[in-house]
Amino acid sequence: MAGRRILGIGVDVVDVARIARARNGRSDVLAHVCAPEEMPDRDDDHRAACLWSGKEAVAKALGTGLWQAGIDWLDIRLGRAGEVMLYREAARLSAGSEIHLDFAPHGALLLAVAIRWAAPT
Repeated sequence: MAGRRILGIGVDVVDVARIARARNGRSDVLAHVCAPEEMPDRDDDHRAACLWSGKEAVAKALGTGLWQAGIDWLDIRLGRAGEVMLYREAARLSAGSEIHLDFAPHGALLLAVAIRWAAPT
């Protein structure tokens, strides 16, 4: 990726067990965070943590964070193969750029890193 400019970096860390506990309440907290096609299996806490932290990291790479500049959880969607799909205000803010997302487990924690690149010319 020589010659490409980084436009933003977003990092988020979550405790996988904390996400699991939040999902075991009266209603799955991810129902407010994910589109139906994103919802992980009930026992897939790792995927749930990826969705939570990945969306947070992408919002930070856009320079807004969630709920700022009109960005909502559902404006950022993550495919099972790691692809990032943006809608509404998130798509508008990212115009002319690409976002790459990766995850690294570290013990009980999961680290998400999103890098926003200027689109190749």
